Amino acid sequence: MTDTPKPVLADRHTLTFLDGTEKEVVMTFGLLNLVSGLVRDISSVPFIMMDPELRHQLMIALLSPRDAHGKITDEYNEYLEPVSTAEAQALLTWVSEHLTDFFLKAVRQYRTILETVEQENPGALNSASTTAGSVD
Repeated sequence: MTDTPKPVLADRHTLTFLDGTEKEVVMTFGLLNLVSGLVRDISSVPFIMMDPELRHQLMIALLSPRDAHGKITDEYNEYLEPVSTAEAQALLTWVSEHLTDFFLKAVRQYRTILETVEQENPGALNSASTTAGSVD
C-alpha cells in the first residue's frame, strides 16, 4: 500500500473583481504570518467561513495594496471593489488550506522536537515543566 502524494498548495491565487479586473495574491511567509495571527490556531480555521469579522479582516489583509515595508497603503473596501461570493469563498478556501497546512506542519515539527529532546535527555521535559511551575 502506497501513500497518495499530497498535492502542493498553489503559492498564487488570482481573484477577479466584479468589474473584470484581476488581482494576484501571493502567499509569502509575511502574508502567511499575518493571516495566521488573525486566525490564531488550527481550531479557528473552520470559522473563517462562518465569522464575518474574521472574513472581513482576512480580505483586508489579502487584498490591500502595501508598500515596500508591508504597510497597507490603501485599505481594501469590499463596497468599492466588490467580488462575487464565489470569488471570495475561493480566496478564503485557498487561505484556509495554507493555514491548515502551516499549523499541521508546526504541530508535527514541535512533536519531533519534543521526541528528540526526550530521547537525548530522558526526563528533561518533566523536570523542565516542574521547574517552570515551581515557586521559590
